[in-house]
Amino acid sequence: MIIKWLSELHGPTGFLAEPEDYDGTPRISHLWIDSAPKNRHWDRQAIAAYLVFGDSFGGPVSMPHKFSPAVATAIKAAAKPVQLDIQPIEYYPKALPIGERKLRIVSNETVPEQLLKPNNQEVAFLEILRSDQASGAIRRVNGITVASNAWLHTVASGNKGWFPLIAIACLFAEDLDAGTIVLPPSAELHANERRILEYLLGTARLGLEIEEL
Repeated sequence: MIIKWLSELHGPTGFLAEPEDYDGTPRISHLWIDSAPKNRHWDRQAIAAYLVFGDSFGGPVSMPHKFSPAVATAIKAAAKPVQLDIQPIEYYPKALPIGERKLRIVSNETVPEQLLKPNNQEVAFLEILRSDQASGAIRRVNGITVASNAWLHTVASGNKGWFPLIAIACLFAEDLDAGTIVLPPSAELHANERRILEYLLGTARLGLEIEEL
């Protein structure tokens, strides 16, 4: 699988997955978002790509930029029993972003009022709108609202429906000074899914929580 990052001067940006001989064919080959992150760490980019397209990986995998051996190991572990050869790996150590805030994913719901208050400095939000119902993006004091076709991927992902939304949160976490991704109380993750996510995100210095009612 060849994963490319497509950046348009005007309009959507995101991933393109091009399958090769031993890969499955993704039902949807693009993940589009209507605004690109200002900061994009390559480790988090690789994890985001895996969360969206990983179920179709079968042969050698080429990511858009070099990423750490720790992330490569985590992706290989998550992909088992499929044996992946994933490249390119950066063997020179590089610092990971340090986030101080929590990042609450908002999807198919209204942004909670407390997250919109200017004095709220502990929790940021990422509101992901359906691309068939909205377009564009708004950067606010405590968060970002962005349209995306991630909703198509959530339907195609079945039980892993939160994975594409978490992928977008990985991409925007540094912009929002976030170190922990928070899912709403309605999110349902199987124990194995949560274990995989925590391992993957942990290699890129991101935590995972599910908000309590």
